Amino acid sequence: MRKENYQIKSPKHIVFGDPLYFEEFKGAELKRLTVDYKTPKFFDAARLVLLEKPNEKYPEYIDRTMTLYLAPRQAIDVYADEKVYASQKIDGKSIGVDTARYYLSIDGRDDIIKTGADGWWGSFEEYYRENGKGRISDAVVLTVAIPEEQDFNWMKQMAGYFFEDMFKLYMYTAIAPIPMSTFAGETTSNVGKNFLRSYAGVYLEGAIIALACIIFSVMAASPPAVDPNVSAVTAVWSYVGELIFNLLVLVGAVRMSDRIVKELLGL
Repeated sequence: MRKENYQIKSPKHIVFGDPLYFEEFKGAELKRLTVDYKTPKFFDAARLVLLEKPNEKYPEYIDRTMTLYLAPRQAIDVYADEKVYASQKIDGKSIGVDTARYYLSIDGRDDIIKTGADGWWGSFEEYYRENGKGRISDAVVLTVAIPEEQDFNWMKQMAGYFFEDMFKLYMYTAIAPIPMSTFAGETTSNVGKNFLRSYAGVYLEGAIIALACIIFSVMAASPPAVDPNVSAVTAVWSYVGELIFNLLVLVGAVRMSDRIVKELLGL
């Protein structure tokens, strides 16, 4: 058995399921078969667990799964340890495929994974409490199964693609005791100070990217200014031009986030 835990930034939008289902189904049926989840703002923490272990029924086979836990910061460790509160209920569904592949998208980073077989390739669970006629969502858990022919390192690379901040934050946290220990000596304390600036820069870079995405969503949601006196073709090209401009602004903001952080923190 092999298990690795990572502390990651909470993703904003998750899509998971058979690509065919997104083309063929709509409404309640599509919701039943797939995952299209937008994370609420109060789910401000996330954990990613990579697990490799023998299959319980057929030990000669190895199961590998990537499980994402989303919850408020003060409770995230409870769910990552696979625990629940006594008063909670679970609303879950299995995610299957009929085309021997599944589509996974995390905040726009997407890919189609060939599974080699149809069947169940994941699950989605919501932990909640009832509140009168409604309910309060406490956490969600997404589990994605990895094709049998792929090993743990492949799964780790896949996780690094979908959660690109995973290894950067993990490495900073893993080596933190070494530079922090330099505060004990007056002559070496500058090493610790520089590390804290770099550590803060990693988180600030993520915050700038998130802010850029929010600004883009606001700009994209506003209706384009179209002159009613122009032709339909001109109006369409005007809209396309505005959309391209907004996309360029977003890409530029994301690419500049690293430079902005270095200038702000003097790195």
